[in-house]
Amino acid sequence: MNKITLATLLVLFSSNALAADDASWNGFYGSVLAGRDFGDVNKKNGTFDYGTTIHNISGANSSLDGWNAALKIGFNKQINDNLIGVELGASILDGNADGVAISQYDGYLQRPPNRLLSNVRVNSYESVSLRIGHIFNENTLAYLSGGVALGQIKSQLKDETGGIWIAQGTSLTDKKTESGYIVGFGLEHKLNEKLYLRANYEYLDFGSVSFDYTGHSDDSPQLLLKANQKNSVQLSTLSVGLSYKF
Repeated sequence: MNKITLATLLVLFSSNALAADDASWNGFYGSVLAGRDFGDVNKKNGTFDYGTTIHNISGANSSLDGWNAALKIGFNKQINDNLIGVELGASILDGNADGVAISQYDGYLQRPPNRLLSNVRVNSYESVSLRIGHIFNENTLAYLSGGVALGQIKSQLKDETGGIWIAQGTSLTDKKTESGYIVGFGLEHKLNEKLYLRANYEYLDFGSVSFDYTGHSDDSPQLLLKANQKNSVQLSTLSVGLSYKF
């Protein structure tokens, strides 16, 4: 009888422990999110080499916006009503900045300026973040996050004159992989012990990104065109989705 009673107590204790763990926020999870991205691209000064002389160029700010989708996996450790965790993320975007005319401001061009359009696009980024948060009423988590990000950014140079500066029907492109920092905040709410609703905001800053272009024009195909311009790229994402606790 004593052995039966002890075994029963052990089973009950194990069940209660597992239930308590299931009810907590401890453990691994995965999140699927989708939403909007928006930001700014500040096209700073650069150089334009059309032949043998290097000339100065400048740009302007442009707005970036589009859609994003993200997959995140992480691990949570609950300490009383607080939480600390680490999270890995991978996001794809169609965040596309408006084309902005490049101006030649040193008096080089005989034709009117603003003939070249510069366009910047953030294709994707990966991130590693730490999360800290507070749990309200056992079912709702509010958190802050911060870490590092690695972004894949593409810039394109087009000629709106139809071949004077860049061969007609073509464009010059350059792709960069840039590191930056990421900060954010969000909310999660339990639907049941495994499935959570999640809303997430992130801000990314990739700093100054330098793009280099090389090509030819129809107007003077014997001349090699070289251009360089620095761009300051900042991006925000606002997304919602579901988290699943493993």
